[in-house]
Amino acid sequence: MKQMIDDIKRQHADVATRNKAEADSWYQNKLLELDNDKVRQSDELRNAKNELADLNRHLQRMRSDMDGLQNQ
Repeated sequence: MKQMIDDIKRQHADVATRNKAEADSWYQNKLLELDNDKVRQSDELRNAKNELADLNRHLQRMRSDMDGLQNQ
């Protein structure tokens, strides 16, 4: 009887160890995935800001050209 109880305890401990390892692995993968998403979104935001700045400079040049043409 004692051996059966010991076997059940060992099996329970093995299952708990595997579950913890799987949970830790899932957690680490999620952290990595979120970090990769953060980097990608930061890059996209920087690119969008650069594009907006370029468009604003282009608009300013066009307004300046238009003002120059109107003053002729």
